[in-house]
Amino acid sequence: MRRALRLGAPLTIQDLWQATRRKTTEQVDRFLRTALQNARANQCVSPKNGVPCSYHAGDVNQHAHAACVALLEFARRQGGVRYGPLVYPPARSVSSKECGCRRTKQACTNPCAWTTDGACVPASHNTRGFVGSTPHPDQRESSANAVRVRKRSLTKRTHALRTDPDSAADVTAGHARRLSYARRGAKLWRRPGSKVRIPVRRVAA
Repeated sequence: MRRALRLGAPLTIQDLWQATRRKTTEQVDRFLRTALQNARANQCVSPKNGVPCSYHAGDVNQHAHAACVALLEFARRQGGVRYGPLVYPPARSVSSKECGCRRTKQACTNPCAWTTDGACVPASHNTRGFVGSTPHPDQRESSANAVRVRKRSLTKRTHALRTDPDSAADVTAGHARRLSYARRGAKLWRRPGSKVRIPVRRVAA
């Protein structure tokens, strides 16, 4: 967050309020999704030491996102801000957390389903997925938006990408710049894998 706000330590709650109070709701949401990206976004990670990698990590740190939304909502209720009500990150079901990390058809059992293009995804079409780090698509998207999803799934090589420490480190480590999705009915589900993080759009406080 300090990098995103161009501030040094210590960062205060007042700094966050001051930097966001003139922003629109959309601008605040985009800022949070970019500034709070997980280091192992979209990868299968181990929930505990010694446990096989079985958790499909989201693009954004969910607990940090919820904490920042709570702080900004408090400021909004006091007045003097431009943005409207902010949305808390949606709760995820077991299937959206674990199905993508089941690598074989035999392991892909309830509450998961195997797709015709060889992926394990949630069986329920109503399952919620994690939100993407804007402009990346979310974990679950509509197949009707396949063209838009494909376009937004590519992280372009830009000056911002090369100069952002996290993004540049991901590129050096060989992380993918293209996200992959599997289709099940009317839904597209993100396949887990390495991912280059979106460069932080720095905001002057």
